Amino acid sequence: MKLWDYDPDTLLPNLPLMVTFPHLSSFYADWRADLESKRVTIRTNTDVTAILERNPKTGIRLQTAPFDPEDKKGGGDGLGMQNKNAPTTTETYDELVMCILADDAKKLLGKTSNWKERFVLGGAKFFDDITITHSDSEYFKKNFETHYSDELCAKPKNKQQEDQIAFAKNEKLGPEDEASG
Repeated sequence: MKLWDYDPDTLLPNLPLMVTFPHLSSFYADWRADLESKRVTIRTNTDVTAILERNPKTGIRLQTAPFDPEDKKGGGDGLGMQNKNAPTTTETYDELVMCILADDAKKLLGKTSNWKERFVLGGAKFFDDITITHSDSEYFKKNFETHYSDELCAKPKNKQQEDQIAFAKNEKLGPEDEASG
């Protein structure tokens, strides 16, 4: 794992690539292929609308419905709330893994939940608030280089470095800002 791109002339590139998780879509594609090779069926655009039964002998019966995140007219809100008019299907599974918020899990489990699940899932508290991590621009200007400075920049040795410097000086758009054709 690397923390930055090494440049033999400048140690660090003049315009470091800002990517949190490069190639994340490839990771998920590989993971999906691996799971499917093990006979796992991956379904997207499907809501679990109710857990009807959880029985160790007969399995877990779920009610599902198609979900379209772009559908603003069909009764869904486009934010994960199912279309109330969508046809539902009952499906049975051996196991269930819920990767959702605690309050959503408690609601979905409904009458099939036991007292421990209700206690644990009911203990999570959520707040609808706004968190501002940093807002003091003077702090940033004092402690970080926020503007281009000739004295901190190595002389360009190729076109890519010239473009990086032009971008830092606000003379040129960055690669992600340029129109693709």
